[in-house]
Amino acid sequence: MQGIRLPSPPILWKRVPLAGKALLVTLLAGLAVWGADQRASYSLDSMVRHDQEVQLQVRLRTDRIRFDRRIRAFCQAATVFSERAALQSLVGGWQGRGPGLPGPVLYHGVSPPWLPPRAVLSALVGPVYALLLTPDGRAWEAYQGRAQDLPPALLHSPAGLLRSASREDGAIAVLDGTPFLVAARPVTDPSGRVRATLVVALPLGTVLNRVVQEDSPGRDLLAFLSADGTQVLASSQPTVLAPGTARSALRGRFLVAGAVPGAGASAEPAERLIRVARAGVPEALIGRILAQARDQRLLMALVFVLVFGLLLLWITHRIRALHLRIGEFSRRMGLRRSGEDGAGGDEFRLLEHGFQQLMEHVLDETSNLEYQAQHDALTRLPNRVLLYDRLEQAVLGSARDHRCFSLMMMDLDRFKEINDTLGHHIGDLMLKQVGERLLGVLRNTDTVARLGGDEFAVLLPAAGLEIAVVLARKIFESIERPFEVEGHGLSVGISIGIVHFPTHGADANTLLQRADVAMYQAKRLGSGYAIYDPGQDEHSVERIALMSDLRRAIEEQSLELYFQPEYDMNTGRVCRAEALLRWFHPKFGPIPPEEFIHIAEHTGLIRSLTVWVLNSALRQCARWVQGGVDMEVSVNLSVRDLQDPGLPGMVEELLHRWQVVPRRLMVEVTESAIMSDPSRVRENLQQLNGMGVRTCIDDFGTGYSSLAYLKQLPLQEIKIDRAFVMNMVRDDNDAVIVRAMIDLAHNLGLGVVAEGVETREVWELLEILGCDLAQGNYLGIPLPAKDFINWLRVARLNPLGSNLIRARARP
Repeated sequence: MQGIRLPSPPILWKRVPLAGKALLVTLLAGLAVWGADQRASYSLDSMVRHDQEVQLQVRLRTDRIRFDRRIRAFCQAATVFSERAALQSLVGGWQGRGPGLPGPVLYHGVSPPWLPPRAVLSALVGPVYALLLTPDGRAWEAYQGRAQDLPPALLHSPAGLLRSASREDGAIAVLDGTPFLVAARPVTDPSGRVRATLVVALPLGTVLNRVVQEDSPGRDLLAFLSADGTQVLASSQPTVLAPGTARSALRGRFLVAGAVPGAGASAEPAERLIRVARAGVPEALIGRILAQARDQRLLMALVFVLVFGLLLLWITHRIRALHLRIGEFSRRMGLRRSGEDGAGGDEFRLLEHGFQQLMEHVLDETSNLEYQAQHDALTRLPNRVLLYDRLEQAVLGSARDHRCFSLMMMDLDRFKEINDTLGHHIGDLMLKQVGERLLGVLRNTDTVARLGGDEFAVLLPAAGLEIAVVLARKIFESIERPFEVEGHGLSVGISIGIVHFPTHGADANTLLQRADVAMYQAKRLGSGYAIYDPGQDEHSVERIALMSDLRRAIEEQSLELYFQPEYDMNTGRVCRAEALLRWFHPKFGPIPPEEFIHIAEHTGLIRSLTVWVLNSALRQCARWVQGGVDMEVSVNLSVRDLQDPGLPGMVEELLHRWQVVPRRLMVEVTESAIMSDPSRVRENLQQLNGMGVRTCIDDFGTGYSSLAYLKQLPLQEIKIDRAFVMNMVRDDNDAVIVRAMIDLAHNLGLGVVAEGVETREVWELLEILGCDLAQGNYLGIPLPAKDFINWLRVARLNPLGSNLIRARARP
């Protein structure tokens, strides 16, 4: 007889309806919740107690740090009190006093003249006792800041106590049954001789109470153990934990964290601290809490099983309805659905198959639509939308990775005549061949796009101008070859505009616009290709707006001068400020100085701009001098300024207007500006030097000037370019160059300014090399005049400047 073959367990599980699976899972979840609750009940009590002990240990570590800080602050205060001039003057008058002195003078509640006022004393160290001893150990004057009388043991301080208290961190001593923190410091007279000893004492309980008040007032206690760790010497709340209590008596009443018996007399004071908290929740109360929590969880589990079961029944019904609708929709679309064999079982499995087929169909359709939206229908090349997207990605990626790329815009020449004469069909076929030739010339990583009509564009990732020019020539030669289109031999030309990122623009729109400008320049010149030149874009909307707005900004005084300090490295003080021009355009935001100065030079506004800068800088310098600030100011002059024969007269008139001594003005000129017109520049600088105005060569080391010519000029200083200074600590070659420049300048009798001091190490190396002045963001950033003077007031309090002091204070 043949036996009955039963299905395997996995097949049986698949055939179980979703509702049955859900109910079974719900029951298992309820059992898991009940089991977890039982386990939690057993571990909750130990967890609570362990958590309390851990928190107590964490607070104790913080308390020990605060306790050490309090001891150090107390001892430092004692040192400061002993060095007060009033105290030194007082002990200086003891020289003629004999041994037959009466008892000590006692100050109670009123600070003696040799201590700070009582309010200050209380804020610094608390209600202390202070004692002034003669060299032979007799008490001369005493002060008690508490209601309790001065302890006799302190009044007759033994030599052993004085030796211990004279240590840097003082001593902890039990005086008349009360532990005190004691510090003793020698007091010298004005001549430097030790004339007395100042003893300051503070009850240890007061120190503990202040430490607790910083963290958790009223919650826990701090106690200080004896040297052997067996009993409490002092506590922050004596009414709760009385001094003298044995440490063993704390068990059961309190939770304790800290030192153990037998800590040893050599232990640090902070190691004898313990943190004490009242005992935790009683076990009976914990049991009631656990029982209530267990009942609540059990009720919640039952409610969860009931609600979740009903919810799953409803979800199952909705899933079956959705499954039927998906089947109907798939049949209408002609999709063959797997699972239609009526195997039954899990509704999710059937629903998954239906959704999978629908998703595949939707993804295929979406992919086709996306391709059509991003590609040209004729040539199958990327269109303007896809090019713009890749261009934006190239901008972001290249800016992040500090790479470059190039973009080419192209337009076919004579294509319109072919299209109009032979028809759009021939024109379309020719455009397809143009796209194929472009793909054949370029690299696999390049993007060729048709923008519309006879316009194409090429994005060249990781390509500099040299590669772009080589490819442009290949494209030009390829397109110049005749085309064969349905028996017609056709010839066209091409004009290519090239831009480079980041040289010609920092965003996609700017690069496209400037590539278009370069393309039309190539078309006008008939050169085949052209690289974007800002000179070609003289009449762009932004440039025209800046030209007009710059004139208005000068007339309306809407420009602003920033000042950056220059430090004298011999004195460590700020001796000069460089005036830096800033223009914050209401529409375009901050305009780089090189950009609007270039506009000023090409529009005839440079003289007006120079007059504005000199006038503003000298006016500010005059205000500083009137305010008692001994400060010089330096101003940069352009090529056009140095070639202006009226420059000396203009400077003289402004110096006279603001009553500024000529030596307070330093003009900075570049090597290239000097060599632009050597004779005129030398004449102007000699006239300025005759007035007393000094001259500095800016960006020294980056130009191509002749040293033979430079030594003929009336120069006082050179300013080493930041390119050599910034990396001189890491680059030995830069350090050698800077050393050579400093030695050369000093041998010629010139001062040296180092620009670009960004770190403490650079400052220190420049000090070693003998540099005279230093400037850089490490010492001070450029600031508006109002902020600069506020910064200067703070910096002048410290000869080395606030930034430098902070840096040197670091370990």
